[in-house]
Amino acid sequence: MTDLAPDRRVRGGTVVAACAAWVVLWWLTPGLHARGAGSLVTDDDATSVLVESAVALVVLAALAVAHRGVTRSLLAPSRACWAYVLPAALAIALPFHYGLALPVGVYVAWMAVSVLWQQYLTFGLLQHHVGRRLSTPWTIVVVAVVFWAGHAWVLPDRFGLDQPVPALGIVALGVALATIRARLGTLHVPMALHLAFYLAFA
Repeated sequence: MTDLAPDRRVRGGTVVAACAAWVVLWWLTPGLHARGAGSLVTDDDATSVLVESAVALVVLAALAVAHRGVTRSLLAPSRACWAYVLPAALAIALPFHYGLALPVGVYVAWMAVSVLWQQYLTFGLLQHHVGRRLSTPWTIVVVAVVFWAGHAWVLPDRFGLDQPVPALGIVALGVALATIRARLGTLHVPMALHLAFYLAFA
């Protein structure tokens, strides 16, 4: 029993460290909260979102370079790339039903970067590192709960514990996306579905 204890501590420490790194990076999600990096530059919402998207892309590039092997695996060309047809079609149709204050082009750019950021960070890197220490079912649970916790932390009025339906919705979404990623190995289908949701309901 004592022989297993150090391994468990290492495993738990690795999972906690991966989740802590995710929390720090999650704060940079473009447009997720009112106190983002863009608010330090401008009061204009469109410009602020574009600034935050640019910051996220720079950090993404650095993460991709630091995790070359994982990135190649996550974004490897496959038949799953056909899933992008759905968000592409929805993007074409978006101007016909769009009703938000931001210019439609800014919204599409923001959503594309935000989805790439969230997917790569959560169901890419976090799931990869947690999955090296835990079984697949436990990895899916941890990733889904962390995904919800990030939303609840930044947007407690929408996804906090006092909002059980939206909170459970985010957990369910996290479970679904983490499961798809675990089954297929790449991020193409999770990213396409995530982006399609934003484009369909804008």
